[in-house]
Amino acid sequence: AAKKTSWTDEVSDLLVEIAEEDEKIIAITAAMPLGTGLDKFCKKFPHRFFDVGIAESHATVFAAGLAAKGLKPAVALYSSFLQRAYDPVIHDVALQELPVSFFIDRAGFVGEDGPTHHGLFDINFLLSVPGIVFMSPADRNDLKQMMKISFDCGKPSFLRYPRDKMREDLVGFLPRDVQIGKPSVKEGNSPIAIIGVGTCVYTAVDVGEMMKERQGKNPSIVNIRFIKPMDEEIFNICMNKKAVICIEEGSKINGFGAFLSSSLHEKGYKGEFIFFGAEDSFQPHGHREILIKRAGLDAETIYEKIAGLTAEL
Repeated sequence: AAKKTSWTDEVSDLLVEIAEEDEKIIAITAAMPLGTGLDKFCKKFPHRFFDVGIAESHATVFAAGLAAKGLKPAVALYSSFLQRAYDPVIHDVALQELPVSFFIDRAGFVGEDGPTHHGLFDINFLLSVPGIVFMSPADRNDLKQMMKISFDCGKPSFLRYPRDKMREDLVGFLPRDVQIGKPSVKEGNSPIAIIGVGTCVYTAVDVGEMMKERQGKNPSIVNIRFIKPMDEEIFNICMNKKAVICIEEGSKINGFGAFLSSSLHEKGYKGEFIFFGAEDSFQPHGHREILIKRAGLDAETIYEKIAGLTAEL
């Protein structure tokens, strides 16, 4: 069994591993070397590490300059502080089509750091930025391959992950290999699909198990993997279903679920589409699990809300 490491530790170890093979990789943070796990990178490659202080905008513009000169900058920031760099993300990175890799730590509910630290807006504010690759790994297999993609895709890339322990890798999802834009799926035989964004795939799996036990329904479970770009394959999966349920750990307004819903309806989707995310309010301080339950994003609450609909299908 895999040891229970945190997402941050895993990203930190993998970054060092990848950087050993590629000396063009430079790591940058904004006064968060310990929080983002870049202290390991700093020890190993002190001349390839920059802590610019509490200046996320500068970190982003600096990274853009390095990328313009052929280096591969990795910018590790908390989701809530990436908000401070939104202007340079658009103007200095995305508009210039520069391959900067952003590692968005503490995406979703953060827990005991107070209302300022919840990372519930990154999906919403990045979705509208053209030409980016935006990844949301669900497990270690996703993460390892996505980190390589982030340095090899030649585009601005964003990889979001929670402040949480990693769980065992997902079982039964295919394909195992990660390709830009493509989801991985655990096929079911009922006309229902449950989509999870990032680690919400585990919640989707749990909801699917409840449907199986209590209703005899076996839905398809989809690990979306890529928030952007969205491949035709995801539309093909959904168009064949009578109901699609989407779960994300981010603000419900203009989030992934809203984006997928409008995209599907433009294509003439006639089924039911229900999406779950954080409601339109700032979230309080508290344990991750408690806040997730309070927001109605735990498996039991989601199952109860959709059980009436799925029972009829």
